[in-house]
Amino acid sequence: MVPFIQQWWQANLYSKTELRAAFQAAGFAHVDFSAFPGPYGYLNAWGHIVVARS
Repeated sequence: MVPFIQQWWQANLYSKTELRAAFQAAGFAHVDFSAFPGPYGYLNAWGHIVVARS
């Protein structure tokens, strides 16, 4: 899946650790992750929902 996303959409995939560090560097003190709900659960294999609060 990663090669397709990177090649087709010129996108990068980031780990939770990388995302947390980026959001904290941007000034968000609280960074949490949620799962995609029900019919969109297949996105949990590679995607993240980030909930960031200052």
